[in-house]
Amino acid sequence: MIQKFFKIFFLFSFAVLYNSCANQLPPSGGEDDREPPKVSKIIPANNTLNYKGNSITFVFNEYVNRRSFEESFKISPAPNGRAKYDWGGKEVEVVYEDGFKSNTTYSVVITKELKDVNGSNALAAPLNFAFSTGSTIDKGKIEGKIFADNYDRMIVAAYTLTTDNENKINPDTLKAAYITQPDANGQYSLLNLPPGKYRLFAFTDDDRNYLYNKTSDKIAVLHSDAEIKDTSGKSIGNNFLFKNYSINEKSPEFLNSLKSDSLNIVYASIENFEKAVPVDNRFYISFRNAKLSKVQIADNLTLRDSAANSNIKIVFNWINDTLVQVFPAQNLAKGKSYILSLKTSALNFERYFTTVTENQTGTISGSVSINDSSIIGAIKIELINKRNFFIRYSLSLNEPGAFKFEGVPEGEYTLFAFIDLNNSGVYDYGKYYPYEYAEPFFVYEKDLKVKGMWTADNVLIQF
Repeated sequence: MIQKFFKIFFLFSFAVLYNSCANQLPPSGGEDDREPPKVSKIIPANNTLNYKGNSITFVFNEYVNRRSFEESFKISPAPNGRAKYDWGGKEVEVVYEDGFKSNTTYSVVITKELKDVNGSNALAAPLNFAFSTGSTIDKGKIEGKIFADNYDRMIVAAYTLTTDNENKINPDTLKAAYITQPDANGQYSLLNLPPGKYRLFAFTDDDRNYLYNKTSDKIAVLHSDAEIKDTSGKSIGNNFLFKNYSINEKSPEFLNSLKSDSLNIVYASIENFEKAVPVDNRFYISFRNAKLSKVQIADNLTLRDSAANSNIKIVFNWINDTLVQVFPAQNLAKGKSYILSLKTSALNFERYFTTVTENQTGTISGSVSINDSSIIGAIKIELINKRNFFIRYSLSLNEPGAFKFEGVPEGEYTLFAFIDLNNSGVYDYGKYYPYEYAEPFFVYEKDLKVKGMWTADNVLIQF
């Protein structure tokens, strides 16, 4: 009986000991962990020279999810052979049994996919460091910003560019030599690069395989390739554009932004009794739920001065059979009331509105400069109201110089500019494969606030 008791006790104790060693468990109790994991120590340390080892060791301040570490660990250039991960508590050693190449700078990135065990908190920004197996270390840097609505699972991939591979780099089949991620503001840096030319892509990586998936991911390209001219060279201003600052009448977002009437038959870009409407406003009206022909709409849609009870001549610009853009042939008067209406036997649609007054408008002025004299094209500048993107202004310059927007209604505005290299009138985002450069663009770093009777000057647009 005693022997049986000790046998059961031994097996129970062994099972407990085995499970405590095999499973990676955080300590129980205490407050919820909301802090991301931190690296307490790295061997070799950042910027180490003449490194002779064959492994990299990371010591964390807490237990980390092992799978997330292995998915987030990236090293460039890739060493020979596969990596082996030797775990021990809060420490991991990444071993390359074939060793590292001699006289080579290795750039290491731990991406934001790294999470801790207790709370699943991820890194807020990627961790970068480098070491060299020679007596010098490359310190080339490529910097830029991504303009997007969010940066979830977005990466920046850099490929070493040669005359042999210039037309063969395809990010949906070929993994990049260097990888990084943007921070919460879209800023990114690729560090410790050797001299050379690089082709960069930014794309969302939903399946986390560091390849672009053309069926589900979004991608952006630059207006030129980046170049590092020496071991400490720097390439800045490598910016990617995902946002669309133009009105896309075919997009679901555009149609959803139109306000419906009480019967959900007519949808318009202006609300009833709207105030401070620009005198040159363009009205979008959708009749997708109304059984009306273009002729019926054109014959019955009117814009009327409510005080004088007189019709204003309007211009029709049909986007498709059910969507029309309407605008006055001449600017409306400031500070007056108008009625946009469509009346038929089956429909009574009306929008009352008041135009902006003189003391409700301001001016934005500044200048444009282009650092690269080889870039030639018309400069398109767009000013977009942040509250109502239908309120927008645009102008074009044939060459760098001064610009001015006058009579702009009060509010906050985004300023977007681009160089129209192909004379299309709209921004060209380029193509990732076969590769075509995007057009150079500029987004003003902060919102521009327009106040009545004031001028916001010295706005600088730099390409």
